Amino acid sequence: MFHFTAHAVPPDLLFRDWCEARQLWDRMLALGPPRALVVMPDHVHLMIRELEAEAWVHFLRSYACWRGHHRGDVGRRVWLPADPPEALSSAKHVQRTQRYIALNPCRDHLAGDPLAWAFGHHRDAVGLAVPGVVPPERDPVGHHAYVSGDPSVRVEGTELPGGLSGLRAATVAQVRDAVSALSRTPVEDLRQRGPARTLLIQSLVACTKLPARTIAREVGVSHPAVLATEPIATGTLARVECVLGDPRFPALSTRDLSLERTFRRYVEGRVRRGAYAALEAKAGARLRGHR
Repeated sequence: MFHFTAHAVPPDLLFRDWCEARQLWDRMLALGPPRALVVMPDHVHLMIRELEAEAWVHFLRSYACWRGHHRGDVGRRVWLPADPPEALSSAKHVQRTQRYIALNPCRDHLAGDPLAWAFGHHRDAVGLAVPGVVPPERDPVGHHAYVSGDPSVRVEGTELPGGLSGLRAATVAQVRDAVSALSRTPVEDLRQRGPARTLLIQSLVACTKLPARTIAREVGVSHPAVLATEPIATGTLARVECVLGDPRFPALSTRDLSLERTFRRYVEGRVRRGAYAALEAKAGARLRGHR
């Protein structure tokens, strides 16, 4: 098992909105089945069983090229020279690294719970993502307690979501937020054809008491399209119902994240701690060593 890390050229952010984050996430998944991963505003972590160094370098270049065209700043440097991968030699080392990766957003004050960060593997590990990108843990309750029992979250750990118990019918907004969070799809994109839109239709049919014509209007499809949609799978419905109304599963949006206070504080905090200066010095030393 190997742990790969890559950092953006400071103080730049790797993504400005959740759409760019999703692009980065999907490109990491294309490298092979991960054991753990997280996309942070200015760096990424990937734990994977096997990955050629050339494939990792190609991934870095590919995202830099895509982002350059997307933002209209082709040729701008995106990544610092990548660190060599860390070999994880034991099951204990793998477990600790997996927890470290899941807690990255919490220890950097981007989220109060590892479940609250959409682009990390922890939701998948406890079975609360659609589709899941890492194998679910055999004991999701115990695993979440182990990961969340950290001073950056709560020493005694936090509980898994239990949904809106006793609710007879969810609202459209609650279902839309849950589907956006579970599928890692901005709400503005849920009307586009694809698996996330299908999941939204299925979830609205199962979790609300709205007629099909109303659902069709809410999603932007025809009435026959709603009637023709296959019923939601029992396990998927359980995931949707579980996170309804849980603040750790907010809807994603296409708004500019670099303008949000949380992201500004994140960058300012890393500058204040000297994290960026240390990264640049380390990268410079590595480049000099290759000459």
